[in-house]
Amino acid sequence: SGSSGGSGDGGHGGDSGSSGGSGDGGHGGDSGPGGGGDGDGGHDDGGHDSGHDASHEADHDDVAHHDTAHTPQDHPDTVDSSHHVDSPVDHHDEASHIFAPQPPAVATPSITDPASTGSGDPFQPGILLAVNAKPSDLEAAWAMGLSVDQVVSLDHLGIVITRFRLPRGARTLNSLRNLIKRKSDLPYDLNHYYRIASSSPADDARSYPRRLIGWSLPANGPVPAARIGMVDTFINPRITALKRQKITTRSFVAGKKKTSGSHGTRIASILVGAPDSDFPGLMPQARIYAADAFSIGRSGRYHASALAIARALNWLAAQKVDVINLSLAGPDNRLLKLAVARTLASPIPIVAAAGNQGPTAAPAFPAAYEKVIAVTAVDRFNRIYRQANQGVYIDFAAPGIRIWLPGKTGKGRYCTGTSYASAYGTAMAATVWTRPDTDKRIDTLVRLLRKNALDLGPPGRDPVFGWGLIHCGTAATR
Repeated sequence: SGSSGGSGDGGHGGDSGSSGGSGDGGHGGDSGPGGGGDGDGGHDDGGHDSGHDASHEADHDDVAHHDTAHTPQDHPDTVDSSHHVDSPVDHHDEASHIFAPQPPAVATPSITDPASTGSGDPFQPGILLAVNAKPSDLEAAWAMGLSVDQVVSLDHLGIVITRFRLPRGARTLNSLRNLIKRKSDLPYDLNHYYRIASSSPADDARSYPRRLIGWSLPANGPVPAARIGMVDTFINPRITALKRQKITTRSFVAGKKKTSGSHGTRIASILVGAPDSDFPGLMPQARIYAADAFSIGRSGRYHASALAIARALNWLAAQKVDVINLSLAGPDNRLLKLAVARTLASPIPIVAAAGNQGPTAAPAFPAAYEKVIAVTAVDRFNRIYRQANQGVYIDFAAPGIRIWLPGKTGKGRYCTGTSYASAYGTAMAATVWTRPDTDKRIDTLVRLLRKNALDLGPPGRDPVFGWGLIHCGTAATR
């Protein structure tokens, strides 16, 4: 087995795989994710090579031995002190999580005033991104005094990103607007931040999610070889539910500040938690490929930049995962949109959280992108989560209110958010997608999921529940 990767400012982190679980240690924080220690290391499909830094050795006491390999480092996304996190959700009784259906939200442009998007900067200040830019496109930036800070090539997605640093005193939004004025189709955008779509802990019965979606798959099947990708925080492999599971991790953040493993650990537990633990997963025989894309700012709040997410998707495509879970949400972004589209074209299905900004909020991305499967959250009575986004992009509903999940130390607590609903949707999608008789087309996958969904709102698709509650039926088991 291998251990998860250490840290290093200059690189993109290490792959860590183990047949007995791997990853890096966790931390607290229920409202958002964290990034974490970087490292460098190799990976093969066996999942047993890892990058390792001695500064993290104490986190791997449960691992018997380490097989280490190194690969050339990419340049990481730069971490700065800006932040973007979930809005707080008050603790109320269960009825307070429910909200009457509202009209679909209307999309807003990606060039927005930071003050209108909540607390903290919604993007990395002083940085602009150019996506697959031609030399003539770059000249416009150079003419404005921008300097090339980094060039990132995402070979598996066919994307080249040029990161520009603004001159001292230049305002990020104004610079982008000025570039767009010169030529409206210039491939520039902000390095937007995205947040985990989870909320604060709550209370509820522990066993309802499986019962609600009719999950009756045996612990050893029917898809033991499923390869599930996720972009999240670090995963803590030392908790009982994960320490013997097949998990490969890699970091895509810079800096030595270790970030929370709570959220990533919870998502991984829903997916592959050991069947004999307090947090049995839906697909314990599957292998997880977990990309850590989240950074922590000086304020202690967490975010993942568009660049870090794109690099994570490129890595997951290289691992040939079957399905990817994105339990995060944020604004529309040129780079993220292209990276998602290229991933879907692989074809690799993407399941994403609908967002927790409320029923009248603008659509959350990447969930609102075409062909991404957007999942909203309901409680054990099939009532919608009151903070869930609504809109025409919602595809399905899944359990996401008061889910019994492990914290950073493995101790259980109840959690709420469309993040967790997305994980249930990912497991369902993986069971269908990996069936030998499934046509490997995203439209076919959605059609099979629709066939067994339980319609919860008006007949047909609606902006609150989408096509309805995901359900095993015959889609996952036949």
